[in-house]
Amino acid sequence: MSSSPAPLLSGAGSNRTATVPAPAALGARPRRARAGATNAPQPSMPQANPGLRRAPHRRAMEAARQAAPITPRAGTPSCAAHRTAPIDEAGRPPCRKATAASSTTGAMGRAVFLDRDGIVNWRIVGDYVRCAEEFVLLPDFVDFLRGIKALGFLSILVTNQQGIGKGLVSPDAVAALHEQLQQHLQRTLGSGVDDIFVCPDLEGSNSPYRKPEPGMLLEAIRKWHLHPAQCWMVGDSASDILAGYRAGVRTVLVGAHPPVPYAEFHVRNLWEALEVIAQHTAPELSRSTS
Repeated sequence: MSSSPAPLLSGAGSNRTATVPAPAALGARPRRARAGATNAPQPSMPQANPGLRRAPHRRAMEAARQAAPITPRAGTPSCAAHRTAPIDEAGRPPCRKATAASSTTGAMGRAVFLDRDGIVNWRIVGDYVRCAEEFVLLPDFVDFLRGIKALGFLSILVTNQQGIGKGLVSPDAVAALHEQLQQHLQRTLGSGVDDIFVCPDLEGSNSPYRKPEPGMLLEAIRKWHLHPAQCWMVGDSASDILAGYRAGVRTVLVGAHPPVPYAEFHVRNLWEALEVIAQHTAPELSRSTS
């Protein structure tokens, strides 16, 4: 693994500074979220403890503070070009879309499922990410992805995108964003995420694929022959966590949120999410992938 961190995107501002549970360091049992629990105020970033072993890839994460943009493909339309989305004869876009994006095999039978907005890139509160100018990676995502790949996990993006269903953003625009993300990850890590599932269905549509329903995860589990008990859902919302719980995978809630039912772990950032996953990954399984 390279000691030089890949350049990352950065965005101005963050809404992840509110009270959250204390970090769970390697060697200590992580704090579990409980519905109705009250958390004491904590600093917005984890504090180093010299008596504890560093999490895998933590040094690279701490050094990753330079910004570099994802380069749009030549001819990629601007935001204004993606304000409308075609729909089918039934009045809605296709329910789901999956894109295989990596040569990684599913031989280990395990994966980390990732929400997109708020985990991979900055969330636009009250709106949708429509184009490359609005798609800004969170500072630690690339190194987090490097970490889970090193641990032998597939990485699978599972994202609700009802902006498509509302006609506010086109399916082609979303596909172009994901293609640019994959190209950026290919340049920085040598490979992208292993699969991408998109559900454009509207909230309240009773779609079996829209989170908190587990359809996207269950389809990925079948496709990649995964063992749910060896998989994780990493998200920043109650719908992410409930989808993971319903699919039978372990769950990590990321960010400054009140406790969420079925969140097995509640951490402040992707650094700590990687710590939790690394701590609960059998060492012999990690070694077998290296």
